[in-house]
Amino acid sequence: MIAREFLEKLRSLDGHVRVLKLTYSQLKADIKGLKAVDYSKDRITGGKGSDISDLIVRCEAKEEEVKEAIVERLRMKAKAIELIGNVDDQVSCSILLLRYVNNRSWEVIRSYLHYAESQTYYLHRKAVREFTEVYNRSES
Repeated sequence: MIAREFLEKLRSLDGHVRVLKLTYSQLKADIKGLKAVDYSKDRITGGKGSDISDLIVRCEAKEEEVKEAIVERLRMKAKAIELIGNVDDQVSCSILLLRYVNNRSWEVIRSYLHYAESQTYYLHRKAVREFTEVYNRSES
């Protein structure tokens, strides 16, 4: 994996974990929302019955998937923080941390650093080049 791919994967993992958490929350809410079965009514044949145990198993599987994704994200963030810490320029470090570790938008990064849009993009390209050097040294 090259340095830029590493940074983009780290950034995309945040979104992936948020989606998994949302899916898991929705599954839990769906299970809680199930009403008790009324056995006094006549049974209708021909349809497939909903088995709550199957839903619970699916929910538990999704919970494990969420946990695994969070662990992967934490490992990548720890590695990224370590590597970014080896970048000499503090502005570059700040941009990399804000963008990839903290998953902040360009607007937020500009407001933190007080730079114009074009200057922020220029400094970002510089930061990625510096990070690439550090990343390549760590991989060899």
